[in-house]
Amino acid sequence: MTRVSVSQMLNALVDLGRTYLDRSPADGGIDALVAQCHDLVSAHGEVSGIALASQILDGYLSLDDDARLNVLLRLDTAFAPDTE
Repeated sequence: MTRVSVSQMLNALVDLGRTYLDRSPADGGIDALVAQCHDLVSAHGEVSGIALASQILDGYLSLDDDARLNVLLRLDTAFAPDTE
């Protein structure tokens, strides 16, 4: 019997989930990351959500500091609570 670690299972799920994503990782850029965050909070299933979150994080980490700040400001605008 082959033993599988939790990390291996999660990586397999992420890889499987990537096949179901609407946007390719090649889109890149701030607009794509913000759109992917909108997708993440939509009706995607758990496996594709894990893969999408991983893809968003990879994209975010590939940006320079100014672009990261821009992403965070855009997400703050998009997902801020309604003050009214």
